Amino acid sequence: MLAEGPVDFAARSQRGRTIFGRAVEHAAGYEAREASLEIVRMLLAAGATPIPNAIAPEFSQGELDSHLLVAYVFGGNYTNTLPLLDRLLAAGADPNTRNYEGQPLYFSTYSSRPKLEVLARHGADFTAPDTTRTDRPGWTAAMFAALMGDWDSVLFLLDHGVKADHVAEDGNSLRKIIATTKREGESDPSLDVVARQINASATRPKR
Repeated sequence: MLAEGPVDFAARSQRGRTIFGRAVEHAAGYEAREASLEIVRMLLAAGATPIPNAIAPEFSQGELDSHLLVAYVFGGNYTNTLPLLDRLLAAGADPNTRNYEGQPLYFSTYSSRPKLEVLARHGADFTAPDTTRTDRPGWTAAMFAALMGDWDSVLFLLDHGVKADHVAEDGNSLRKIIATTKREGESDPSLDVVARQINASATRPKR
């Protein structure tokens, strides 16, 4: 197809997919092989751009984040998820994309340290609090990761600008979440590292 002449990357199928969007959708799938990543690479090299609505032109209740390319890929946990995410961001996709609810991707239950590392390589800002949840108003990404017990992500986020001493609108803080977790008997070496880092930040002189 590429050898036959210029490709109309703006054209859409009856389902609303662009050629590039369909390639990304296929590469992001559960059974997708590495060869599908090569097709994405070839289309980018031929002039495709990772526009947010490449897969779906607008929000749909049946597909939620399909109109948000990066959010759609971020929600996967498959073989191609990380390299595909990395390729899209390298091609100019927004590392600060939010999901269909307006929530930063690092608050997703699908988030993980490897995904955060990909976002960080492309300049993502991890400091925005969550303003979409009434049950966790103003929580930081580190607080949410702590609630999920993902201590490796907590450490990563603290090293990438998230404040350890932030107090949310509901009075919760990372320190409180850690204290509750410890009272409940959880034992994890990474949790202990986080606790030490929080204590160190509390005793560090303010500038």
